[in-house]
Amino acid sequence: MLWPILIFALIQVGVAASVGLRTDGRVARLEAELARDPAKLRADEHARVTTVNRAFAATEGVWIALWLTGAGLALFGGRATLFATGLGLLVEASAMLTLDLAAHRRSRAYAEAIERSG
Repeated sequence: MLWPILIFALIQVGVAASVGLRTDGRVARLEAELARDPAKLRADEHARVTTVNRAFAATEGVWIALWLTGAGLALFGGRATLFATGLGLLVEASAMLTLDLAAHRRSRAYAEAIERSG
């Protein structure tokens, strides 16, 4: 039952690496756009962060559904395999929901700052 957790972990490491590797270039592009056309940057960033916030809301719903599935399997699954799968889902969904809630909170604060600056 280790494989599902390893697959989740590999996907998450890949996503984190992708975001991390793109960050410096993204910051440079944003700074250049801010110097050229602040109003366009605000409009573009507001549209982008609105999409990101919608995605966070959907993803949080998925983590909650997986958490509930894990709880159900752990409590009512009966077999050891289902119990272990349920615990794995509980741990994974709890961690990811916590991280996504924190990121979503930062994203909403960023969206509010963009709105105030315009």
